[in-house]
Order: sequence, then structure tokens, then C-alpha cells
Amino acid sequence: MPMTSSERSRLYRGRHPGRVNEASARWRDRNPILSWAQTTLSFHRKKFDVRITGEELAEFAKDKLICPYCEAPFDWTVNRKFGRSGPKENSPTLDRKNNDQIIDLSTIEIVCHRCNACKQNFTKKEFIEYCASIARKFIGGF
Repeated sequence: MPMTSSERSRLYRGRHPGRVNEASARWRDRNPILSWAQTTLSFHRKKFDVRITGEELAEFAKDKLICPYCEAPFDWTVNRKFGRSGPKENSPTLDRKNNDQIIDLSTIEIVCHRCNACKQNFTKKEFIEYCASIARKFIGGF
């Protein structure tokens, strides 16, 4: 019985892991936004009802150049510094505007990793109010 294409692929990947890793890295370097979108949705599918494709998210994200909160320019490249592959402070992240369980283009925005980490489970309105209260406390205090 002949092998299926997925069986051939699995066999090739097992025999040539270095080639596969190099080819994957080259593809990610040539397609940073699509790579980010597909990876991001893959992670979010584990916990949320994702109703968009990687291609739709990439199209949505492609004109997003800066974080809407802090205006830091996004760095779409993969962090490979010192063998580490986590996000950088200005890496783009997917933010659920109001912490909905459904992810579609109307319920998300792209924000930097730093702002999304600070925002946590606040809604957009709650987060802005929280930041304003901190700013009011320290205005003129520096």
C-alpha cells in the first residue's frame, strides 16, 4: 500500500529535522505577520472560540504599525536572541477588547506585549481608567 502524503511528510521531517527547521525559519522571516497570526490563533484555539483564520488575522494586522495604547512600533520579527523564542516588549499580541470568549475581527485589537501584559483582564475602558488613576497620582510628583 502506498504512503499517504502526510506519512511521507512525517518520514521526511524525521530524517531531515535540520532542513525542516531552516526552511521554517526562512518562511517565518519572509512572512512575519502571517507567521505571527497563525501561531497566535493556534495558541488561542485551546481556550477560546476562534472564528477567524490566520490569513484573516494577518490581513487585519498588516497595517497595524504601532501599539494603540503606548504608540511603540511593533516588531513582527521572531525573537531568537540567545536561543530564546519568547515575545519582546514591543512584539504584537492579540488583545481581546472586552475579554470575550469569542475571537473574531470585531472583538480584538493588536497591542504590544508590554501593554497587553499590563492590561491583563481589564476591559479597554477599565484599563484606560486604571492608567489615568495612576497618572493622576503621580502628575507633578517627579
